[in-house]
Amino acid sequence: MAILTSVKDYVKRHRRGLFVTATLAGGTYLAGRYASNKLKEFQEKSTSERLAKENLKRRFQQNQNDCVFTVLSLLPTLGDQVLIEMNIEASWAKLQESRKLEKLAEKKRKEKEKRKQDRLEQRQERHARREQERLEKERLEQERLANAAQQEEQADRAAPDSDAGTGGHENTAADVGKDEQSDEQPSPAATEQSPLDMSIGSIADSVHSTTTSSSMIVVENQDADSEEEDEDEDDLALDGLLDKKAKYHLWEDIKLDSFSRTLVSLYSVTFLTLLTHVQLNLLGRFTYVWSVSVLNKSEPTIRLQYGDDQQDNGFLDAKTERMFLSVSWWLLHRGWRKCAERVQEAVQQEIKGLPLKSIITYEGAQDIVKNLRHRIEYEEDGTTPYSFRSWMLPDSQDEELEFLRESGFSSQDIKEATAGVSLRQLLDETKDYLDSPDFVSVLSCCLEEVYGIFNHNVFGKALLAGPLDPSVERIQEIKDDASAGDKKMTLANLLPSISRQSHLIIAGNEYLNGFAYIKELQAFSAMVYTQYGEEIEN
Repeated sequence: MAILTSVKDYVKRHRRGLFVTATLAGGTYLAGRYASNKLKEFQEKSTSERLAKENLKRRFQQNQNDCVFTVLSLLPTLGDQVLIEMNIEASWAKLQESRKLEKLAEKKRKEKEKRKQDRLEQRQERHARREQERLEKERLEQERLANAAQQEEQADRAAPDSDAGTGGHENTAADVGKDEQSDEQPSPAATEQSPLDMSIGSIADSVHSTTTSSSMIVVENQDADSEEEDEDEDDLALDGLLDKKAKYHLWEDIKLDSFSRTLVSLYSVTFLTLLTHVQLNLLGRFTYVWSVSVLNKSEPTIRLQYGDDQQDNGFLDAKTERMFLSVSWWLLHRGWRKCAERVQEAVQQEIKGLPLKSIITYEGAQDIVKNLRHRIEYEEDGTTPYSFRSWMLPDSQDEELEFLRESGFSSQDIKEATAGVSLRQLLDETKDYLDSPDFVSVLSCCLEEVYGIFNHNVFGKALLAGPLDPSVERIQEIKDDASAGDKKMTLANLLPSISRQSHLIIAGNEYLNGFAYIKELQAFSAMVYTQYGEEIEN
């Protein structure tokens, strides 16, 4: 009892202090609990926001990768259109075939000259042989005549001596008369032998002359046949050759088509990449909001429909999505031709006057490309940017119906596409993006990137001296001029490299990878991806 009494007395005496102490302790406890709850709530909110941002970033990055793969899947269709209708390889093949025929004709000409020279030498040899035979024959004839004269002279001398030895000196006058008569009238054996020798000699001469003439006729006929064969071979070799005028026109066509096809490929791939980024980021926006609505079903402010089974007016369905993705058909089959017309007109004005043998430096090549870009990307006043929207999207309703029919959609499908987010709304929003100043800026950055790759592959490698070139090092030691070591090359020698770039552009690889490093394109894609409108209703 004493203890309880003392406690009561203590509480009565200090009840005010104890009340203040209890109040402070309870307030501190409640404040701590409140702060702890708020901190936990803040941490949970921060974690959810971080996860949402990471999810958005991951989905956005995946969407950009989808853009790259989509463009790669569409490039073969573009290549079938551009590379076949602007076939420069056929012209190169004609030139190469003409060069082969020229080499073959030159080889045949040398062979013909050699055969002619051989025939001429053979004729000279035959002529020299016949002349030698004639001289030999004359020599033998002269020797035969000399021998015959010598024998007659010896016979004349031997006859008087024999007569003097047998008959003495009687009847000398009569014997002399007889000897004279015997000289005038040869012996029967002599008269019989001389005609035979003459006939045999004449027959031998006639046979020899006949054989010689026959051999000459045969040889001359063979020479004539050989000359006719050579003429026939020349006629066959000249059938596939191009004359100078045809070669000049063919080179001019190659010059213009090389620039035209490469620039058409470059612009077409750039527009296809930008259009695909706009399309997939628009669709990615719906996909992201749908995923958020699935994770937050209790949130009444987020609504999205995605699929064929459910219908919810105001949002996207799968059929409309497929129709919207088919818009690229217009660029792949119609838009690139409009691009080709404008590019060919600019090339005609800028490149046609350049001779094939004109010397090109790196600075000169840069000026040519700059002038071409200015003619293509600006209006005639030189200050207003040219609108490329008609190359990327259909302008009229008839054109829209055309690409839908060509893409395989029926009239019923087109009518059903008006449910939910209509194709018309998607196309209008895409046109708004393509007409915006931001798109013009992004397009300029993309063209700068791809033109930089083009200039490096074509002009930089051919016209700029390598860093390991000792001549450049010596020049740079003397003079700090970047262009001091630049090379020079004729325009004709640059054409193969220029025409080859269209294949590299259509194949993707380096040119398509260049778009991945353009920050302006990433920012533009993020803007399209995150501009939520009617998808989220408050």
